[in-house]
Amino acid sequence: QSEYNLGPSMSSIHVADTSSTGGLLTLVRGRGNFAAPTYPLTNDILGTLLMINIDGSDGSFIRAVATEDHALGTNRGADLRFATVENGNNYSTHRMIITNDGKVGIGTLLPQARLHIHRSSSEVSDFELKSSDGGGNGQSFKISVDEDNNYVHIDIQGTGHSSDRFHFGDLASPDNEITTLGKVGIGETVPTAKLHVHQAANDVALRVTGGFT
Repeated sequence: QSEYNLGPSMSSIHVADTSSTGGLLTLVRGRGNFAAPTYPLTNDILGTLLMINIDGSDGSFIRAVATEDHALGTNRGADLRFATVENGNNYSTHRMIITNDGKVGIGTLLPQARLHIHRSSSEVSDFELKSSDGGGNGQSFKISVDEDNNYVHIDIQGTGHSSDRFHFGDLASPDNEITTLGKVGIGETVPTAKLHVHQAANDVALRVTGGFT
């Protein structure tokens, strides 16, 4: 049994179903006409869920696009695209895609890996993981590539640590870092030489084992 109705002031659509599949909203795309429809072809828009305001202008949407010519029983390939409207604008911009073979692209419609992130030059980082205790203290891990693809920048930040360092370790004990000057600190957060090893009491600074020929 199915039930369909419009919400108050036509602001919502309610779909209820007691079958095992639950409520289902289906968008169907064909070519030709209703009397003699044909299957969609590559790049045909299969359906769009558009969210707009009362003036009917462009808005945020989720859209399915055919990635091959469709046919009876086979060839149903499609990707799923997500777009939003940035504050102050009146047009939508594609933000993310899930391709027909499962690749996810953020900032690109042509992902080359399972997760492909492309940033604009105005953005700070491509990828960030961040944790916080709610009081402004926390750690973050950022990875980015400059716009000319000349270098990879890994920035580890946390309470009590400056940026632009590749930092290993926790915040309460001696760390290992690679600075922007190419200095490597092992057990030292502020290396003053190309390789700076800090030796704790009763510890060995350098040990080499194994046979030599």
